[in-house]
Amino acid sequence: MDACQSGDLEGAVGKLRTALNEVRKLGLECYQAKIMNNLGIVLEMKGEPLEARDQYQAALEMVQDKLSGNTALYQVMEGNLDRISRQITIH
Repeated sequence: MDACQSGDLEGAVGKLRTALNEVRKLGLECYQAKIMNNLGIVLEMKGEPLEARDQYQAALEMVQDKLSGNTALYQVMEGNLDRISRQITIH
C-alpha cells in the first residue's frame, strides 16, 4: 500500500494483483480476501466503482464461511461493499 499512499494508484493496483496471484498459488484464502479488499479500496480511489465492488464482494464471499460477522475484518469488508453499492445505486 506504499504505492497507494504515495499517490501511485496504478502501481498499487499492479502490486496488489501480483500479491493476489502469489497468495492464490499458496491457497491462502484469508490473505487473498485481505488483498482483494485492499485492491477494492485502490480501485475505488481510482474512480472504478464497479471493479471495486467486484473485489469487495469476492473478498467477502471468500471469508463468509470462515469468519464470524463479528470480526473486524468481516465488518470492514461488509462496510466497504455496502458503501460502494450505495454509491453505484445513487449514480
